[in-house]
Amino acid sequence: MPDNLNGVLHIGTYQYDSGFSNLKLFGYHLFTKLFYIVLLVTWFYTTHNIIKWGIFMNLTVIVFQLCTILDGSKTNLDEQELFISLPIMLPVLLSFILLNRIMVYRSKSKDLNADIEKEIQNVISELNVIELANGLFLQRFLKLRDCKAIMSKEEYISALNSLQHDLQHNLVS
Repeated sequence: MPDNLNGVLHIGTYQYDSGFSNLKLFGYHLFTKLFYIVLLVTWFYTTHNIIKWGIFMNLTVIVFQLCTILDGSKTNLDEQELFISLPIMLPVLLSFILLNRIMVYRSKSKDLNADIEKEIQNVISELNVIELANGLFLQRFLKLRDCKAIMSKEEYISALNSLQHDLQHNLVS
């Protein structure tokens, strides 16, 4: 920043009255607030718990302080920004909290739906295995029925009991 005792920044034909006694003081306040904004925004986006909303409130106050620096008026710095920012900050903060709750609810419901879908697929695959096994038992039963005429009564009853035992054992497991 140039040494300028009247606090007016000259860029070509454009003149900006900073409202400070000199431009170095203006630059100090401006870049300090910009530095805080960068840090708080980074912290806000990397935090995933409830402290995030406390950071948001501080960020809002710093933005209003930056606006006070840039408006060029002769107001005192850092005195009323909190009170000025409260009517804007509270509805925005409440809407962010509400949106966060909605997103968490939907995320949990999607996870539950995925778990339920996985369980349904497991049950369907088990039913397919049982149906395949029952198909094999049905084939064994039909083959046994076709061979009934050439088997003795004891062999046929023994084969039926064996088939029944295998079927019950398969259904239990």
